[in-house]
Amino acid sequence: PVMTAVAKLAAIPYYRRKLRAFEARLADGLRVQRDGLFRRIRTNAESNFGRDHGFHQINRVDDFRRQVPVCTYEYLAPYLTAVSQGHVEALFSPRERLLGFASTTGTTGHPKLNPITQSWLQEYLRSLEIWGVKAIVEHPEMIGTRVLQLLGPGNLGTSPSGLPIGMVSAVAARHQNPIYRSFYAIPAEIADISN
Repeated sequence: PVMTAVAKLAAIPYYRRKLRAFEARLADGLRVQRDGLFRRIRTNAESNFGRDHGFHQINRVDDFRRQVPVCTYEYLAPYLTAVSQGHVEALFSPRERLLGFASTTGTTGHPKLNPITQSWLQEYLRSLEIWGVKAIVEHPEMIGTRVLQLLGPGNLGTSPSGLPIGMVSAVAARHQNPIYRSFYAIPAEIADISN
């Protein structure tokens, strides 16, 4: 109880500041999203997908809409297959670090693989963190309690290139900050226990 009180005194002001900074950026959300899109376009311009879709010629959102069609998974499948075989440059900059693959549940047919890169994972974990920050600010009674995180299996096999395949929830938990993981009611590895 004393540690919980001390944690609340230290954590709540810190998390409030963090949440306020995030919420301040929401007013400029369109620019933030556009900047993120163009950062990805520039970073991946030398990928096969980037060359095939003229990323070097994209300077405006309308250019992107013209160059990159709204598409199905099947349209992307040749690029995704190449990435799963170890050819990261099919979709990404050759400097991008590929960590593994997230698998869908297959509700629309065969489960599909989605590459997990270092930069994508960092962005995903930041979004999870802001969710947790908001939860703590709005519910400070959570501090000092355990969190039950529901996870899919993290070990569904390996890609043709030998990288791990798992559900994104388990992959994120595996790479999450150890401080956050210490609040989990059960270890993430439990998700890998077969029925």
